[in-house]
Amino acid sequence: PTTDHEPPILIDLVNDIAENNDLSATSPQAVKAIQQRVAEFQASITIAPSIFDRQKEKQTE
Repeated sequence: PTTDHEPPILIDLVNDIAENNDLSATSPQAVKAIQQRVAEFQASITIAPSIFDRQKEKQTE
C-alpha cells in the first residue's frame, strides 16, 4: 500500500533504508520533477469501468 504525504517527502532508499531522513527540503527540484512525472503518468491512464459496474448496467437495462 502507498501513503500520500502532504507535503511530499523524498527518501534515499539506497542509503537510508529505515526512511529516517527526508531530503525534500534540500532537493526541491527532485521533488518537483517526480511530481511532474507522476502527473504525466496519471494523465496517461485510462480507467475502464469495473466488471461490477458493467454487470450492474446490464441488470438495469
